[in-house]
Formats: sequence, structure tokens, C-alpha cells
Amino acid sequence: MDQNVNTMDDTLDKLNISVATMINRLEQLVQECCRESVLAHLQTKQGVDDARKQNSTNGALLYHYGRFYYLAPFHVIQALVRAYPDGILEPDTSGNKIRYPIETVVSVSSEKTRNMVFKLFCETNTKCLDNCGFILFHNALCQCDTEVLELMIQTNPKFLYQKDPKYPNLKFVPPIIIACYRLMWEKIDLLLAFDPSQAQMVVEDSKMLPLHIVCQYSCHILDMEFFRQLIEAYPQAAKEKDAKGRLPLHYVCKVALYRSDNQDFVSEMLKIYPKRQ
Repeated sequence: MDQNVNTMDDTLDKLNISVATMINRLEQLVQECCRESVLAHLQTKQGVDDARKQNSTNGALLYHYGRFYYLAPFHVIQALVRAYPDGILEPDTSGNKIRYPIETVVSVSSEKTRNMVFKLFCETNTKCLDNCGFILFHNALCQCDTEVLELMIQTNPKFLYQKDPKYPNLKFVPPIIIACYRLMWEKIDLLLAFDPSQAQMVVEDSKMLPLHIVCQYSCHILDMEFFRQLIEAYPQAAKEKDAKGRLPLHYVCKVALYRSDNQDFVSEMLKIYPKRQ
């Protein structure tokens, strides 16, 4: 009887050892938020092997962990890239939509590391952008700096014009329209510098041009240079009506009602506004 018990104990011990060796130590450290331990592990041969392993729960790589990008400092993420650079191109197919690591970086990384990690991925392998679409560019437009946007446009200009193939039913909103709604002037400058015809983009429903939008939402902007740039890029915009039959000047006058210096504001706009034939 005792011999049978000992034999069973030995078998259980071997089984426990076997299961322990199957556990991805890197996954465990990430879940425990042991940042420096993650860094140290990634610098070992076992850590390099673990970086290639899929999550035991959903089959995703560490590259797909939103929590990892949000919590880890840049040098830890850099260690992951050094350990497994090809992982940058691996898609996450565990959900309803295929998602690539660069998309996770832009959408969930901390503000402190987002731009640096994006540039690190692109420098490591520019193909990381090939399978991404407008959703990525939209997130980058809203959350990343102009240097990241410039890198994206230079790498793949389609981001400015093409619908996202992964979201065929999603309405395409031109990036310059988003930039104008948010009054992101540096990014508007970048888009116009790359392609002045961006000033001709129209919102599908409202038929508003970029000039309509900035005239409607720029009541706190004093610098007329921004309006000049849009008009110079597309002079006809000053004469174009939106779906409500309004010219950009109509929005200028409406906004001016809420400004203490409304008279000066309208006067300045009229100076740069082309005379109607």
C-alpha cells in the first residue's frame, strides 16, 4: 500500500514539474506587473523563447497586450522588440476583428511612450503599417504628434484617402475634416503641405468643407493665417455652400456674435475673403 502511495506521489510530482515548465514565465511576470523582472527575463534565452509564445488564454502574443503597452516604460517595450522583432507583424486573431500590434500601440499606449513606441515599430519594420487602415490613422491623428503623422503619410499615403478594408461599412471621414473639427492647426498644415487638394474634402452628410468647419468652430482663434491657408489651397471654398445653403462667411458672422472683438474679427475675415463675381 505504501509503495502504491509513493508511486502516485512521484507521478504527481513529475506532472507538476511538467506543467510548470509549460507556463510562459513572461506572461506571468506581465500579469504581475513586474516591469524590471520582465526586462530582465526578455534579456535571457528563455525570455526570447517566451516572447514568441501565445497567451495561454486567448492565443495572443505579448505584442497584443494593451495593458502591457499602457503600463510598461519604453525601455521594457524596446526589450520586447529586440527579443522578437518579427512579432511586430503578427496579427491578433483572438477577437472579432484582426488587429495588429501597431494599432494597439496607438490606441492604448500611455501618452508618455506612445510616439516613441510607434517610431520604434516603424524603424524596426516599416511593413507594420501595410495591413492597417483609416482607423489607425484616425487614432494617430488624434493622439500622436505631427512627426508620427508625417512618417505614416510618407510610408503609406493611402491613409489620407482610403477606407479601412477591415471596416467596409464604416463611413470614411477625411483626416483633414477631423483635424479641422478639433482645430489641430499643426496637423492641418501638415496635411495641406502634403496635398493642398485636402482643402476640397467634403463631409458627406453636411457637405461642409474644411473652411466651413474652421469658420464654425474657431471662435477662440485670433490668428487669421489659418483661414488664409485653407482659402489659398482652395479659393473656391469661399463660395461653396454646405447642405444648409451656408457659405463659410455665414459661420464667421455667427461666431463673431460671441466674440468681444467681433467687429475686428469680421473685418479681418472680409479682407481675406475673395469678392464674389
